[in-house]
Amino acid sequence: VVLALTYSTASFAQGGASTVGDGGHGVDCRNSKRMQLLDLYEFGNGKKVSLPDSQSARKSFPVLLARAKAALQLSENESAELAIAAKRFFSFAIDPWEMGLRQYSYFLQAKEPILLPSIEKMLEDEDCTIEPIIIRPDQNAKSLRTYESLCSMSHAGIRHCFLINMRGYRKLSKPQQACLVLHESLRFLPTSKQLNEVELRALTAQLCTQ
Repeated sequence: VVLALTYSTASFAQGGASTVGDGGHGVDCRNSKRMQLLDLYEFGNGKKVSLPDSQSARKSFPVLLARAKAALQLSENESAELAIAAKRFFSFAIDPWEMGLRQYSYFLQAKEPILLPSIEKMLEDEDCTIEPIIIRPDQNAKSLRTYESLCSMSHAGIRHCFLINMRGYRKLSKPQQACLVLHESLRFLPTSKQLNEVELRALTAQLCTQ
């Protein structure tokens, strides 16, 4: 179970930036009670996630990790880095959204994803919006200064600081929650194998539906 921790106003008071870093996004459509992971909406080609519907994200993740290891030819150490990131996510992700919006009019926002015009049109036609579910702060000096206090409360450190919108996370199916964790863990690939945001979403969709 992902932990949602509470913390003081001081955590929000540092800096006025609203864009924190890259994030995992969901697609929220007016005619659906569920969210869909953007990766699957964009690149899933209508395929179902090939994981058990009733199995928790924590239990499903090792299956996805094994697929990533094979597809990317990861070494044991490289695969372990992804496993550590997932473990930190499941143990220490923190939710600043509800407190920030309700009490301090403060909104943490991920960078806008770059989308193909065809996807933008599909979102409009289906009356859907893109919502950030996970944000990982940029690993630069300004972002580190701004969010160091907030991220220190996760007990995972700034490198594994995952800010989670639990409302959005719970609207994903369990298999898609596992895919979101895969998406976030793939940010910890070695430099030689790192992906841009579009490549990251495409690979996540591929591994989740194979």
